[in-house]
Parts: sequence; structure tokens; C-alpha cells
Amino acid sequence: FGEVAYYSIAATVVTLLAGSFGAIFGAMGSTAAVIHARGDRAGLGKMVVGATRMGTVMLLATGLPLIVFAHPLIRVWVDAQYAANGAILLQVLVAANIIRMTVTPYVLAMIGSGEQRRVILTPFLEGVSNLIFSVLLARSFGAIGVAAGTMIGSLVGLGGNLFYNMRRTTEIQMSISEYFFSALLRPSLCFLPIGLAAAVWRFLPANLIAVRFACGAIATAISLGMLWRFALQPEERTKLMATIRGRLGREIAPS
Repeated sequence: FGEVAYYSIAATVVTLLAGSFGAIFGAMGSTAAVIHARGDRAGLGKMVVGATRMGTVMLLATGLPLIVFAHPLIRVWVDAQYAANGAILLQVLVAANIIRMTVTPYVLAMIGSGEQRRVILTPFLEGVSNLIFSVLLARSFGAIGVAAGTMIGSLVGLGGNLFYNMRRTTEIQMSISEYFFSALLRPSLCFLPIGLAAAVWRFLPANLIAVRFACGAIATAISLGMLWRFALQPEERTKLMATIRGRLGREIAPS
């Protein structure tokens, strides 16, 4: 119980991340219902893959900084003792929730197409595994054991969706391999340079500020280039550029 305060700090930050992501994609359920009413199963699957790809990018873009800079970010909020004990909890919980929330577009599409009743086993197993492992690991490792239980539950949920749910939801027509490689794996690999840069930072002296900045800037530029070239589809790049041009045109247009 002495670590409850540390866990609460980490959980508060994760709740903010999850709430923001849920608010962004919350309207997708009604869109999925409209597409389902048209009988367009392939269109519904295409929407799920595209939304998952963009959601994965958003989750990694917002969650990875929380993982890499967990300690200094918490230190801004609380004192050194809380930051030291809460940082590792925040890192594990953010990683677990990134995994769990990547399937949000698929879950919303299931609800919109009325297929949620056919796949109740996966959320049940996720919840049970989360509870069991959290309790067991907490007895040996404390609060970090609870966070590890959340991670295990997230992996069970993701595996259940990939290997069980998606084979049963007939109203969402999509390739499971395309979903995994195009919407989950490829965007994740694009953030690998930033992860490597974060690992390099650990071995750089704190006074080498310019070197740290250059390392981070180069890694970020490489990741953005990989996202643009390999993660986004051609039509998504075209749509994004059109949106940017439209917004810039409105900003510079004379009033």
C-alpha cells in the first residue's frame, strides 16, 4: 500500500492519454453503423485498417515521449521521490495502454456493426488475466507487478482480437495480415529511430546538450520521413497534403 501514491500519479497521466484518444475516435462508431447499414463490409474493413494505422501513429507520437521522458515529466509535477518511483510505473502503463488502445477502431467498428455480442470471450480473458497477474505479481513486486499485470492483459487482448475476434466478425471484411503489418507493425517500426536515440541518450554525458539535441532531431527527422514514405498510404498522403494546403490557404487569405 505504500506505493499506491506512486501508482496513482502514473495512472492519472495514462487516463489523460486514454481519454484524449477515446474522444478523438469516439465518433467512429456512428460512422461504422452507417457503412454497415449500406452493406459495405469491405468499406468497413478499409476504414478500420486506415483508422488503426492513424491511431497507432498518434498513440506512438504521444506515448513514446511519455515513456522516454517519464522521469523529467513527472518531476515537473511532483517531487524527486515521487518522480523516481513513479517513472517506471508510467513507462509500463503507457506501453500497456498503447497496445490496448490500438484496437479501439476495430472495437468501435464491431459495436457499429452489431457484432460485439459474438466476441465477448476476448474482453473477458483480458480482464481476468489482468486481474490474476496483477494480484500475483503485486505480492512479489509491488506496484510494478500491478503494472506488469496490465501489460499482460493488454497483450492477451491484442492476441484475442487478432487470432479470435477477427476470424468471427463477418461484417468487417479485411485481411488480418494487412491489418497487422500495415496498421500496427509498419507504423511502429517507423518510431524505431527515436527509440534508438533514447537508448543512446542514456550513455551521453548530461552536459553534452548540443549532441543530445542533434541526436534527437536527426532521429525525429528520420522517423517522420519513414512515417511519410512507408507508413502512410498514397491516398492518405494526398489527403493530408490537401488538408494542409487548404488550411494554409485559409490562413493567408486576405480577410
